[in-house]
Amino acid sequence: GRSPKSTTSGKTTSSSSADGRKKTVKRPAKKKGISFKKTVGVHTIPNLDTYSQLEKELTWYAPDDYGQMEDECDLTAELLDRRKPLWPGQCARGLEAWTTEGEQRKEGHV
Repeated sequence: GRSPKSTTSGKTTSSSSADGRKKTVKRPAKKKGISFKKTVGVHTIPNLDTYSQLEKELTWYAPDDYGQMEDECDLTAELLDRRKPLWPGQCARGLEAWTTEGEQRKEGHV
């Protein structure tokens, strides 16, 4: 296997001694590396052919679901525009272009 990479340069700090002279001290660098868990979790995913018709229908979003998601995005963008706090469970990630400022910025770049 491969060894983790380590850095060769340490951090340099300066301090003053009792007689007022500056003294430079070089501290050793921290070793950087990665590690892996000894065990992994496995989830078996059934083949699509084993799904019943109802399971297949419940797997996908219905047209109404998309409309509801869009409404939630609009509501979140409106709260962002008004600088109001988001509700628990709401997330603004990816909705920057949905705000008034984001729409204007996007129009300026096109």
